[in-house]
Amino acid sequence: MRFNTIIILLFYFSLFLEAENFNKDSGFRLEVAMSAGRVGETVYLLKYWEGNTYIQDSVSVSAQGTALFTSADNLPGGQYLVYVKPDIKLELLIDREQSNIKVYVDEQDIM
Repeated sequence: MRFNTIIILLFYFSLFLEAENFNKDSGFRLEVAMSAGRVGETVYLLKYWEGNTYIQDSVSVSAQGTALFTSADNLPGGQYLVYVKPDIKLELLIDREQSNIKVYVDEQDIM
C-alpha cells in the first residue's frame, strides 16, 4: 500500500515538474509551491551521494506558500530530495542542464 502511494505521488509530481534549459550563466531556480498552512516551515533540499544524503540548502515557506531555492550556478546533476518534516518527501532527478524547475505539492494526496 505504501509503495503504491509513493509511485502515484511520484507520477503526480512528475506531471507538474517543469524544467527549462537556460544558458549556463543563468543559475539554478527550484520553486516548491504548497498550501498556505505551511508558511514559515523549513524546506530542505538534500542531495543523495554514495548512499547518504547531504543538505544542499534550506529555505522557509513564504506567505504565498512557496519555497524558492536559487543558486548562481546550476546544480550538479544527480538525485535530490525535497523534504518538509515530517511527511513530505519528494525525490527529483535533476540534470545539470535543468535550471528552472517548479513543483506543486498537493498535500491531500500525501495524507
